[in-house]
Amino acid sequence: MNILIRLEVMLLLNLITGSLAFFLWLCFARLGKGFAAVQYLHTGLKWVLLSFAVPVMYFLQCIRFRGCDGAWNGAFLQSTPGILKVGSALGLVWFCGLIVQSLWCGADLYRENAIFRTYEKGSGEEEAALRSVARSMQIRKEIPVRIGSYHLPPAIGGLVCTRLYLGRHAYPEEELRIVFRHELAHYKHGDLWFRRCYLLIRILFWFHPLFFTGIFEDIYERVSEKYCDDTVCQAESRDAYIRVLLKTAIAGADRRYVLGSGIAETRCEVLRRVQDIKNFETLKKPDHFLAKQVTALFVCMAAVVSYAAGGMLVDGYVKWENETEVTFRELTDGNFDIQEASGADEFTWELDARMWKSGAAFKKETADFIDVSADITPGNITVDVGIIEPDGTKRYVTASDHLEHRFLVKEKGTYRIYVENRSVREVRVTGSYIK
Repeated sequence: MNILIRLEVMLLLNLITGSLAFFLWLCFARLGKGFAAVQYLHTGLKWVLLSFAVPVMYFLQCIRFRGCDGAWNGAFLQSTPGILKVGSALGLVWFCGLIVQSLWCGADLYRENAIFRTYEKGSGEEEAALRSVARSMQIRKEIPVRIGSYHLPPAIGGLVCTRLYLGRHAYPEEELRIVFRHELAHYKHGDLWFRRCYLLIRILFWFHPLFFTGIFEDIYERVSEKYCDDTVCQAESRDAYIRVLLKTAIAGADRRYVLGSGIAETRCEVLRRVQDIKNFETLKKPDHFLAKQVTALFVCMAAVVSYAAGGMLVDGYVKWENETEVTFRELTDGNFDIQEASGADEFTWELDARMWKSGAAFKKETADFIDVSADITPGNITVDVGIIEPDGTKRYVTASDHLEHRFLVKEKGTYRIYVENRSVREVRVTGSYIK
């Protein structure tokens, strides 16, 4: 069950990091509206999604609690019976939502792939036109054209076997080139990779308002299409591009692909994009130097704020663990000498005042015993030496100078050795244990 607790804390740390990164991205988008190019906003959203996926903050907190001697300092992600009950309930709810969301997304993917499988190979002229546009955009990958019988907007999809899908619309040569340039812009900007990462994050964080309300997806769609519009307007006729967008909007722009990237979304969005395309030449040119400076500032702010928020979360967890821990004190037992036993694991820990450390977890396959021996320096300081059971319960003995004790193990599972210094002085504990 400790694995479940660690997974939940990891997801929570990623959620905090990603949410803070998204909030700072919104601030950057608002403040940088006059000087930041759309590609900075587009790249920023990818980093926001990455902050939800990569457990950087979890590993930083692990480094914070991991000592140079290999022991864990304090109660980092240690569980107690009370925490296990709450964690199990939350884990069950999260897992049920994960299954439901996976089935929902899987059904959408199945319907989308079923439609794409009906598309047939395009003509040689269309293939030649696509290769020509791809060469002008410095895209080396061979992307075939597929023609379908549905009134659906053009789209590009697939990572390994990337294909460009056209519906039943008949496009003149100039408009067909514009459609190809727009879809290849999605490919070049990495939108195909982003959609797959987003789908995975959406399943994992199904409970987050950014994902189950579709806010994040809508914002990314808007920024992504704006980026593609700017790319097309730099190489093609704006009037012809507007005609393509309006034709697509009338024919079925309300279709949103799960993994593919289309040329249009809703009709309202198309009208807004048309207005932006008309104003393309009159828009203020971006200041790339200033945008890079502000981007670096916001990245530093996101890192500092995320680390501080993650530290507060972990400190709160440690406080919760201390308030709910269950401990049992045993009497010392000196009827055997562990130093002469073979297969003993040794440890040497330096403990500051009012600090405790635990060793690496180990499994007990049989219900027998764990023998522990320790030497305390200075010898007049009393410390607690014990074991942490699979449910987080602590069993310990209190001693000074030297102790030897046998802890009876009643069940199989994962155990840890720990030492706690309750005094106000530093102490050094050297010992060994047979597991």
